[in-house]
Amino acid sequence: MTRWLAAGLLFLGWHFATTFFVPAAAPRARGSVIWPFGQESRPPISVIGGVLAPRAVPSEPGPTLALVLAAVASIGFLVALAALFGIVAPVEWWSPAVVVSSAASGLLFVMYVGPWALIPLLVDAVLLWGVLSRGWSVQGMTAI
Repeated sequence: MTRWLAAGLLFLGWHFATTFFVPAAAPRARGSVIWPFGQESRPPISVIGGVLAPRAVPSEPGPTLALVLAAVASIGFLVALAALFGIVAPVEWWSPAVVVSSAASGLLFVMYVGPWALIPLLVDAVLLWGVLSRGWSVQGMTAI
């Protein structure tokens, strides 16, 4: 695994989770491959709307579980990127940051499961698999 490939996966994870805060407007108000959250994104199960997930992204006035998950994922992916290159965050933070942010992002996209959630879920799964199963670490990565 190279640092640049890991950085690309982390950037994609950050980008997908962060689109929750800036949902796409028309003509892609339902989301798209590169912008999974749109102004018309809704949880597929109406029961979880409200406290767990906003009925419309991100219009609920108070904090929701989805909002917290998006924030944790976005910040976690940025911390993991910083730790990957030893900028601001120590390299020891990389693995925990990847696990926490991928798990939060995965839960967020499971709450809003649909065709636009497949690629973000795949990115999260690859990162979790790499860190937890393959033992990816900053020290074990090549520069190129």
